[in-house]
Amino acid sequence: MTAFVLLQRRLLRAAGGRLPLLWLLSTAHLANAIAFAVPFAGPGFMWALLNWIADALCLVLAIRAVGAAVPWHRVLLVSSAGIGARSFSPTPGGIVVEAAMITTLVVAWVRPPQAVAAVLIYRLVNAKSTVTAVLVVHRFTGRRRERPAA
Repeated sequence: MTAFVLLQRRLLRAAGGRLPLLWLLSTAHLANAIAFAVPFAGPGFMWALLNWIADALCLVLAIRAVGAAVPWHRVLLVSSAGIGARSFSPTPGGIVVEAAMITTLVVAWVRPPQAVAAVLIYRLVNAKSTVTAVLVVHRFTGRRRERPAA
């Protein structure tokens, strides 16, 4: 990617900065030269879809855990609100995510105390599962330190 940017800058300097069309054409040409491995796109899409379904299922189970009726027609909306808020949040996992999800649950006719409890359970389980997955991957793929011989 760095070579791509450097090449664009070199072409722009060569044109004297007066030909944005040259920059646009070079960008389009280089973007067309990038080849994506199509055989790997299917499994990647499958894992992304599975992750999204598991995330929505986690939300459903959190709502059920607090004794609220699951608003089935709004579950994906609430889940999408959380995902969207994560991308706009100034801090990773900030309070913006919880506020967006709680608001969406209240609009979906879940009582406010139950909505707060469900979102906090959801975020706790979601964060714990992510940390656990990272630790498991690190455990099995991380380099082992060799102990010095005594």
